[in-house]
Amino acid sequence: MKRKWIISCLVLTICLTLTGCIKEQAARENPEIPKAEENVEQVGKNEDVVADIESDEMTDVLDEGTTYTFEEITITFPKAWEGRYVIVEHEDGSGISVHQKLSYEIDGSGVLFGVWKNNEPAYDHAGVSPLAYTEDMMYFMSYPTDVQFNPEVEGAFEDYEDMYTYCDWIRENIVITGDGVHTNADEYIMPMSEYYPLDEYHVVNFDANQLMLARNEIYARHGYHFKNEALNLYFDRYSWYEDKGGAFDESQLSEVEKDNIDLIKEMETRLPESDSYPEQCKEYATGKVTNVDLDDDGDTEEVIYEVEDYAGIFRIDGEVYKLEDMVRIDGDGNISLDTPDEEHFYIADVSPHFEGKELVVTDDGPSDDPVSHFFIYEDGQLQHIGTVLGYPMKQKAWLNGFNSGGVTGYARHTCVETHECYVYYWYNYDERRLEYQDTGIYKLLPKPPKSLTMDLQVYTTNDIAAPTIDLKAQEKVYFMMCDNTGEWILVRGKDGTEGWVHLENDLANSGDYIVDGVNKPANEVFVGLQYYD
Repeated sequence: MKRKWIISCLVLTICLTLTGCIKEQAARENPEIPKAEENVEQVGKNEDVVADIESDEMTDVLDEGTTYTFEEITITFPKAWEGRYVIVEHEDGSGISVHQKLSYEIDGSGVLFGVWKNNEPAYDHAGVSPLAYTEDMMYFMSYPTDVQFNPEVEGAFEDYEDMYTYCDWIRENIVITGDGVHTNADEYIMPMSEYYPLDEYHVVNFDANQLMLARNEIYARHGYHFKNEALNLYFDRYSWYEDKGGAFDESQLSEVEKDNIDLIKEMETRLPESDSYPEQCKEYATGKVTNVDLDDDGDTEEVIYEVEDYAGIFRIDGEVYKLEDMVRIDGDGNISLDTPDEEHFYIADVSPHFEGKELVVTDDGPSDDPVSHFFIYEDGQLQHIGTVLGYPMKQKAWLNGFNSGGVTGYARHTCVETHECYVYYWYNYDERRLEYQDTGIYKLLPKPPKSLTMDLQVYTTNDIAAPTIDLKAQEKVYFMMCDNTGEWILVRGKDGTEGWVHLENDLANSGDYIVDGVNKPANEVFVGLQYYD
C-alpha cells in the first residue's frame, strides 16, 4: 500500500504547479500508461453483478461492496461510493480509470485512480504504483498527479476529498486471478527483474540508493544473507524475503538476473558522471594536506583538518579557523564538538548546479546522537551553513544521503518506541544555508521486528476517518513510518498487510502509549519495544 496521501486544500493547490498531468496527458507522454476511451463507461456499479438481484437484496449486496471485474482484475468499491463514480475502460483494452461522477459528467475529469496492466515494467512514472506481476505481465494502480475535480461544480472538492480517502482501501481489496501472480509487487524496487531483461530507459531516473537496493533485491529473492545488517533488516520487512544464511550460490541466478545485475552496476558507475547528479561525499584523512578547489574559481586551496582536545580546526591556505570560535548559522551558539571524528573529514558537493563545495565534519554527540556540520569557503572565509542530524555520508550510514539540492540525515523520535527517522534539509542557495524541512511524516530506518500479540484494525491512512483493514497477530511486524505528533505509526506485517495504528500518548499518567481500538498499552500489543535516550 504505497499511496499514503491525505488530501487537503493546500496539497491540491500546490499540485496545480507540479509537472504532473491528468490521465489523458500522461497517456500521451508515456505510451506505457494507457489512455481512457471516453465513450465506454459504467456508472456506479457493475451491471453484470447486480442486474439479476431483486430490490430487497440490494442493501445487503452494497453493504459488502459492489464489485467490478475487468478480465482477470476484480475491484471492490465501498458502499459509500455508490452512485458517485464512473468507470471508463481504456481504448486499448489494458484497464480502466475511475472518475468522480460530479466532475466527469461536466468535462470528463475527476480521475480518482486507474487500474491497468502492461507487458513490461514501468518503474518511474509519476503517480504509478505496482499492484502485482507475473512472468510476462505487470499490473498497476495509478493516481492523478494534479487537480482532477472540477472546481466550478458546487461540492465537487468535498466529494472528491471524501472519495479519495477510500482509494487505499480499494487497492487492498483488488483481486488479480491467474497462474503465477505475485501480489506483493509494491514490496520491490523492480518487481519484474527476475523475469524481464532491463534496458537503460527502465532505470535512467533511479538514484544511487534505488539502484543499490534494486541490485541487491535480486540476490535477496534467493534468500541471500547480507554482510550489511541494515540490508538484512530492510529486506526482512517484506513478505517474500526469507534469510537462508549462507545457503546461496551464484548458480541460483538466471541469465536474465545476471544481465540485470550487470546493467544496474553499470548505471551505478555512470551515475556520478551525470551533470545533474551531486558528487557523493568523499572521505579524507585528518592531519594531511588535501588540495581541492573549494570555491570553483579554478584555483585549488590547501586544506588541513585536525582535532585537538575535542576541538576541530581547519587550516585553509595557512589561515586557521577554529570551529569553537565560529557562530552557528542558526544563531544557537558556536560549533562545539562532544565526540568528534578524529580520523576523517569530508568534502561534498550538494548540488552540481551551484558553485563551490562543502566541508563536512562529524560528531558522535554526547549520547550517540550524531551530527554533521557543513561549511563553505567563500570570499576567503569559512562559514557555517548548517548542521544535519545524523550522518548523510555513505561511509558512516548504509545509504547515501546526498541528493540534488538537499541532504538527508536521521534523528531520534519516540512513537511507540524510540526510532531513528530520516530527516531532510533543503539547500537554500539564496541564503547559503541548509534548512530543515518538516514533512510531518517520517520514514523510519530499518530495525528488528516486533511481535504483534493481537489482531488490530489499522487505518489505510493516518486519519481516524479513513477506512480500516485487518492486521492479524503474527510473530513479525515492522514499523515503517510515523508522524511528528507521536499519534500515528505505519505498521507492516510479515504477511504483507500494512496500515496505520492510532496511539494515545499517556506517558504522563500510565507511562506508556495506548493503542486505540484495543485500548491497551503498546507494550502489551507489541513485544520487543525499545526506549533509549
